[in-house]
Amino acid sequence: MKYLADTNIFLEILLGQQNSSLCKEFLTDIKNEIFISDFSLHTIGVILCIASAFNLRIKTQDRDFKRIKSEITVEFF
Repeated sequence: MKYLADTNIFLEILLGQQNSSLCKEFLTDIKNEIFISDFSLHTIGVILCIASAFNLRIKTQDRDFKRIKSEITVEFF
């Protein structure tokens, strides 16, 4: 199924919030085709920059990212 993922899906994971496991499950379900708007991508970047400026900790899945980065594609429409 195709989905347009909201910014909050990604922020839930990056900020380690309450529903992060559900969001991870949604994003990693291979039956789903996930799309994100350029505005959402920009918003995530801004929030991560603000968090960095205030020394807030961001949870990352670096080891997972390294494993799957070859499977990720970014397309601009």
